[in-house]
Amino acid sequence: MGSLRFLNIKQLSNLIKKKEISPVEILKETLKSLEKLESKLNSFAHLDVEGAKKLASESEKRMLSNKLISDLDGIPTSIKDLVAQKDMPLRFGSKTTPDKNCEVDAPSVERLRNAGAVLLGKSTTSEFGCKAVGDSPLTGITRNPWNLDLTTGGSSCGAAAMVSAGIVPYAIGTDGGGSIRIPASLTGLFGIKANFGRVPVYPVSATPTLAHVGPLCRNVEDACTILKIISGSNWKDPFSVSEKVPDFSEEIKKKKKFKIAWSPTLGYAKPEKEVLEKLNKAIDNIKKLGHEVELVDNIFEKDPVHLWNAEFYAGVGTKLKQVIEIWFSSQILKRSIKTSIMVGTILAFINHSELILSWSLTPQCWMKMGLTCLVPYSVASWTATKSKLEALSLS
Repeated sequence: MGSLRFLNIKQLSNLIKKKEISPVEILKETLKSLEKLESKLNSFAHLDVEGAKKLASESEKRMLSNKLISDLDGIPTSIKDLVAQKDMPLRFGSKTTPDKNCEVDAPSVERLRNAGAVLLGKSTTSEFGCKAVGDSPLTGITRNPWNLDLTTGGSSCGAAAMVSAGIVPYAIGTDGGGSIRIPASLTGLFGIKANFGRVPVYPVSATPTLAHVGPLCRNVEDACTILKIISGSNWKDPFSVSEKVPDFSEEIKKKKKFKIAWSPTLGYAKPEKEVLEKLNKAIDNIKKLGHEVELVDNIFEKDPVHLWNAEFYAGVGTKLKQVIEIWFSSQILKRSIKTSIMVGTILAFINHSELILSWSLTPQCWMKMGLTCLVPYSVASWTATKSKLEALSLS
């Protein structure tokens, strides 16, 4: 048996159908790659090796009895840590969230599970998916397999890293402002932000009108296979589309000609020369395929980032509502003030004892002593808030 790394979904599925390799053997190879590469990449937020082994074993039984469910049956994958997976934590890449396992799967995860996918764990994300680089306070830096000194992009950083490194053939990410597309472009993958409502989102995103669930994989055909399985309406997402799910694999076989709008600057951006050259080359290739490309460059007069910030960070604020309410509760405020006065007084006496005893305190010293109290206040507030969150997660 040769190396399974970098085989796509279709190739692995064909090997399983022919019984040339079993899902258990595929998982063993996956875990070997993971053991070798994970310390360098940091692509997983949470691993469930035993759970994956159980799913692989169940898939192997289906293979032997010729009862495979889908082309994803027996193939390992991961779920981004912004999407709910039963019996796994949902931390959003943040230390402010409770370390508590989910009781239900998101619709996309449930559909993958029902299709026989081997769920290996949760992939890393930037905190609350709020930036285009791959690091978070909870999991640290996720690195690009092509160059460990560079970022994968974000926020679906772990998904991009593990697929690009050949650990798994595909992974599930989310995309609000580029969180699938950016990592895909920086790691040589295909990623798609499907139409709004195509794939149900759960739990509700900080930006429910922007965030979509979708795959990162190695080619368009694999993306079609995944989208066909995870698409379709579900009551957990009221925005999900109820229309019949298209057969994406058949659609891409049709020789359609498209009219495509192309904007190198969107009216305000200043792309680097090398980037622009590669984009123009891609446009030339699209034209050679027979598609019509129209240059449309007067879209925005200036960077509309303020619109993004208004919606996105307001949404993140709602995710942090519980943290904020606990932090500023009267019980924690009183306790933190007492702690800051006691500890601050001790620190002030240690640092300024001569001036205090000689009653020679200057206004600058008074200010320094006041600021000294902020440190124990902040520590006491956060410690108490974190303890309260952990207690709530266990209740």
